Amino acid sequence: MAPSIRLSFENAKASDLLDLYQTLIPEDLIKDSSIDSVGRPVSVKTRNDVTRDHAIALIEMALMLNGYTLVQADPGIVKVLGPSTFPRGQGLPVYRSAEELPKGERVVSYFMSLQNLTPADAVQLLSALISPPKSYTGFFAVPNANAIIITESTSVVR
Repeated sequence: MAPSIRLSFENAKASDLLDLYQTLIPEDLIKDSSIDSVGRPVSVKTRNDVTRDHAIALIEMALMLNGYTLVQADPGIVKVLGPSTFPRGQGLPVYRSAEELPKGERVVSYFMSLQNLTPADAVQLLSALISPPKSYTGFFAVPNANAIIITESTSVVR
């Protein structure tokens, strides 16, 4: 039987939550130095024990919900950026297919070829649908390739 975890973090420092997260994920973690000085407290609680994978998902959602950004820097490295760090300046990976997207909640850039919309129309549509945008949200038209680049969380891109 898989080990289970009960999460009980109420207005905790993000670094405390990240210490547990580091023990649960297979990747190495690089943390922005501003996480506790500028970041918001994070809360995540479970009523019962949950699986390791469910705990990871809850932690990632809680961090993203509170303005922290998770970036898959390399296959074995995750960067955690504080709310005051602009993610698009941190070398976001660009993906071309949903199958390539990293597991979990990460902020990525996604190159999407278009067939039935112009890039300008697609940007306008996505801007209206994904509102209000997060600090990392971006939609960029690539007219000469009939495509757009979407910068968003993996759950939104999927």
